[in-house]
Amino acid sequence: MRHDKILNQLRVIAEDVEPVKTARIAAAIAIGGEIISIGVNQRKTHPLQARFTRHTSAIYQHAEISAIHNALKRIRQNDLARATLYVVRRRKNTETKDWEDGMACPCEGCQKAIKYFDIKKVVYTESS
Repeated sequence: MRHDKILNQLRVIAEDVEPVKTARIAAAIAIGGEIISIGVNQRKTHPLQARFTRHTSAIYQHAEISAIHNALKRIRQNDLARATLYVVRRRKNTETKDWEDGMACPCEGCQKAIKYFDIKKVVYTESS
């Protein structure tokens, strides 16, 4: 299934991301199974994140917002209505030290952005 291919690509990226707090999250915007953009959690602020955040202290760029921002450099905003947003959270199992999926359901602020940009399909990892 094409979802698995994209999710697996994001797993590799997320494992290599510098964590923000403990989160290692990567996201992608894809249309027709083709990745248009990728985003990761970052320790920097961004006006787009500030626009959709619920808490004024939570303005560090989330992977979902980063992926949307990067997509808008390549496609028109109305093209996002045809897109799928993929989100992966990775963490190390404290006992086995193996990487595993974590819950990557978009936060309230990212959900507002997803709705605003009319992204109808979101695929994300859940806890292993």
